[in-house]
Amino acid sequence: MTPEDARRLEAFLRPSHIVVVATIGRNGMPHLTPNWYAYANETLMISTTKERVKYRNLMRDNRMTVCIYSEPRAQDYVTL
Repeated sequence: MTPEDARRLEAFLRPSHIVVVATIGRNGMPHLTPNWYAYANETLMISTTKERVKYRNLMRDNRMTVCIYSEPRAQDYVTL
């Protein structure tokens, strides 16, 4: 990633957007959930509790993808 790309990513993630979290369900199918996030010091933080399906999915299989998009038409987005 170039320094310019890093600056653009930081600028995009700094304000609050909705992040869609994708985990792998018990049956192998994707499980998608919308969440709020916080971004600071090059770290994306997503909150969950042990009662949530995404938490149980991640304890079983730690693979996760997220998509953060601009509203209302998702003209800009980031996937991680």
